[in-house]
Amino acid sequence: MLRKPVWAVAALALILIAPPLAALPWTPAPVEMGPADSNPMPLRRVWFQHLATWGRSGSAPGQFREITDLALDEAAGELYVAEAGNQRVQVLDLRGQPVRQWGESGGAAGQLIHPAGLALDGQGAVYVADQGSERVQVFTREGEFARLWAHPRLRDIALGPEGRFYVLGEPEAARVTVYDSGGAALRSFPLRDEQDRPIPVVRAALSPAGLLYAADQSRLRLVAFSLSGVYLFQWRFQRSEVTGLGVSPDGWLYASESSGGTHLYNVRGELFGTLPLEGASAIAATSGDPAIVYLAAGDRIHVYSQHLEQERPVYLPRLSRADPPTPTATPSPTATRTASRTPTPTHTPTVPARTATATATTWADTYEPNDSFDHAAGPLASGATYRSYIWTRQDEDYYYLVVHLVHYPITVDLLDGPKTADYDLYLFDGERQLVAKSERVGSIEHITHLPRRAGLYYVLVRSYGGSSRTEPYVLQVVFGGATQTPTATGNTPYPPPATPTRSPTRTPTRTPLQTIPLPTRTATPSAPTPTPWMSYTPTPRR
Repeated sequence: MLRKPVWAVAALALILIAPPLAALPWTPAPVEMGPADSNPMPLRRVWFQHLATWGRSGSAPGQFREITDLALDEAAGELYVAEAGNQRVQVLDLRGQPVRQWGESGGAAGQLIHPAGLALDGQGAVYVADQGSERVQVFTREGEFARLWAHPRLRDIALGPEGRFYVLGEPEAARVTVYDSGGAALRSFPLRDEQDRPIPVVRAALSPAGLLYAADQSRLRLVAFSLSGVYLFQWRFQRSEVTGLGVSPDGWLYASESSGGTHLYNVRGELFGTLPLEGASAIAATSGDPAIVYLAAGDRIHVYSQHLEQERPVYLPRLSRADPPTPTATPSPTATRTASRTPTPTHTPTVPARTATATATTWADTYEPNDSFDHAAGPLASGATYRSYIWTRQDEDYYYLVVHLVHYPITVDLLDGPKTADYDLYLFDGERQLVAKSERVGSIEHITHLPRRAGLYYVLVRSYGGSSRTEPYVLQVVFGGATQTPTATGNTPYPPPATPTRSPTRTPTRTPLQTIPLPTRTATPSAPTPTPWMSYTPTPRR
């Protein structure tokens, strides 16, 4: 089937590929790119992170049966899903929630038998290749029938250059027919290999840059053609037959195999990374870095973020921070205040200014090097819990996290802390501007913030009063919908804000997904040695 560019990416068809991105094949170690590569920031590696899983098998809204194609409308924030098992097209928002659907079983105009491919023309029309009725039907974005045309033995449809539609048919000897938007046939050509043999194509993909990729299942290979059907080059599958193809607007080619995962190739067919999900029947992806990849497999849609690590380092703006006097050896462990505290000018959520001195009596946090934005520890994992200490009143702990989806809130919690201390919690965006804070009495704090953009965020834990060398605080951050509870449809909406119950014993009300203690500071006779479930060492961001 045909795969379209992001605005019409699908997992079974022709793929037009964008200008070259990177040159060298993937290796486990970082690779250097040659000067001929057009990518201004040569890639070193690509990695993925699982974000969410939507739906389950069924016919209710938000449920799926035999997904055959996906098409993404980034501008509208909607994902179109073709379901052969339910004979319909379903539209989701980018949180996985059903928005609308249309289609019913039958051969009349507007009815569907086996929808196999989707294409969006950018003008408000949805093109559906119905393999069961052997015709292409055109609908509005709201699902109203507009027109149709017949095509024998069609497999998929994709939008190509100049608004032309490429329809793949005759799977035993693949033939591509090009139509205008009204359904008039313009030309047709077969797909034949380097020995002029017909290729039995079941999966293919297309892109306006001038390349067409087809999966040859009989010889376990991917073959590249021009848009007139001229053979260009080929490469073999990694392990098994290809079940789905997709292409992003940036030119990345996704090929999912029945075993071995979903592989990411550059424009020349060179392998750059692998997703663990295998057997995907349909694939769609956004542009940019990070990109979001949607894969349909097992009557569910799996969502991943894709990250490109590039050769040029990312420099964080430095915060000018002077040093205070050295704290005394016996800091005060407590500080008193009333339950209804009114913030004073001396207690602000920003980093306090300190008077710089040239003497040797400067403040130095010898326990953890995360006492500033520039030395923030992380990245924090969504849903994990972290234990650390505020050893003195002047001690501050900074952490950072990377948010890829703006459709889910960030929740930050201090789940526990010293009973004799009062800690506060702050959240900053990538520009180090305060976006949320929690300054309750005690050491149990909660923040919920809906991010307006993806990228870096910082968490600051600081003392309003008291400290402890023996009692750690417990920090947890949840973002990207990682702890959402499935609804009756199997989809995952916004997670409800979690507000831990404040009690004198400070018992956490949520069970963490995992416990990852941060490394302890220099051991002292009074400092206990924690017994972690697993070892984790945050790397300070440079």
